[in-house]
Amino acid sequence: MTEWFSRGQPRAAAVAVGWWVSSCLLACAAPPASVVFAPTRPRVEPSEPTPTASSPLTLPATREMGGASGLIAASLERVVRARHLPAREGVAARTLSRADLIAQVRAHVQRDVPRDVVRAQGDVLLALGLIPIGYKFEQGIFELLEAQLAGYYEPSDKTMYLAGDLNANDADATLAHELVHALQDQHYDIGSRLHYQPEGGDVSSAIQSLAEGDATSAMIDVLAEGHGTALDVPEEAVLGQMRKDSLAATGQVPRVLKSSLTAPYLDGLRFVHAQRRRGGWAAVDRVWNHLPISTEQILHPEKYESFEAPVAIAPLTNQVLDGGFHVVFTDVGGEQNLRVTFEEWGDRRQAAAAAAGWGGDRVSLLARERGGSEERLVVWRIRFDGAGAACPEAKEAFRLVAQGVLGPRKKPNDSLACRLRADLGPLAVGRQACDVLIVGGPYGSSGTTRQSKATCPQVEAWIRNELREAPR
Repeated sequence: MTEWFSRGQPRAAAVAVGWWVSSCLLACAAPPASVVFAPTRPRVEPSEPTPTASSPLTLPATREMGGASGLIAASLERVVRARHLPAREGVAARTLSRADLIAQVRAHVQRDVPRDVVRAQGDVLLALGLIPIGYKFEQGIFELLEAQLAGYYEPSDKTMYLAGDLNANDADATLAHELVHALQDQHYDIGSRLHYQPEGGDVSSAIQSLAEGDATSAMIDVLAEGHGTALDVPEEAVLGQMRKDSLAATGQVPRVLKSSLTAPYLDGLRFVHAQRRRGGWAAVDRVWNHLPISTEQILHPEKYESFEAPVAIAPLTNQVLDGGFHVVFTDVGGEQNLRVTFEEWGDRRQAAAAAAGWGGDRVSLLARERGGSEERLVVWRIRFDGAGAACPEAKEAFRLVAQGVLGPRKKPNDSLACRLRADLGPLAVGRQACDVLIVGGPYGSSGTTRQSKATCPQVEAWIRNELREAPR
């Protein structure tokens, strides 16, 4: 197997958008890039006619397909054979229009994720300058998904939902990917494991990365049937194409959302392949029975093997700035989301290197009433591995963030950088030993006009004090 190329509209779709929106829906658009192999692979022919590559997929919009012969049963047989995981029952399937498909996704997210959490996640991105002022975060996520979504498996009703306009090639890949999720659910109960949990963002991202890496690797095996496995495809070429296609799609969507959407596939595929090289699909099943507890373990399989635990960062308890703030949202971002954020301030390799020393973190959104309006503030504390005042891991991360804060023409000092923004207040970063503190805001909000009375000296003074008092 020496050739591969992407085809069709690349659509990375998972309803969990990294750190920012968590959901137990597992969706794919066959995922970020579909892989086709040469020569043409043999097929398991279903007992019912299969649509041509250019014709739309047609499935009965009922639940009667579970366990029946036909396209789903034939696809499930191929997936079981490739994934080495038996089916405990059939899988129901329905086709929906894209409008109905995204409506179901929206309803699920609204049912599963508290609305104030979604708003808070958008405010974190805004305060850090990762989305523009006026960008409608929740609406933007669903617009991204609508453009990318081909289908998803819903654990709550054990049904696979597919876009009704898929051609046969896209349906082939989408069915394979989603049927792996169905098998994961039958054996490992992914619905409950990916259910939204307060302060569970990094754990959820780790499990979703495992789920998407597993499904993507097995999907490639299905598509390569008779011509090798996913392990025979040049991994960097696949990952590079997936990354390129996902960032090129839907140009109006901020980069951070595209990257967050793609990260579980990219990181999960690399992790699953490391397990498969170690012990085949049995090694992947072992991981499902002993789940990773951080995206650090996904990004560094050796840390999964040693089961290196994250450092717990306590919630903010000290007075923040001049007082009056209360925490409205807090979570653990994790190394994966730290890297995605760092990609806004450096290239991909720089971001990965700077995030690789992650040891633990906590991001908090705070709010207070002042002068008849609300002010919001983001505080993100990251503890890096290492020891001593030098702590090169933290120093490298500080350098990258400071470059993003100040711009490439200005050089920060060794421990503090701040820029005052007209509408969103200060954006600052400080470092002491292995601790890095990123602060966005405070900013006030009145309708669509955002103003801030905070200054860099005020924020810098608080950062110095907070880092000095941080428990080691």
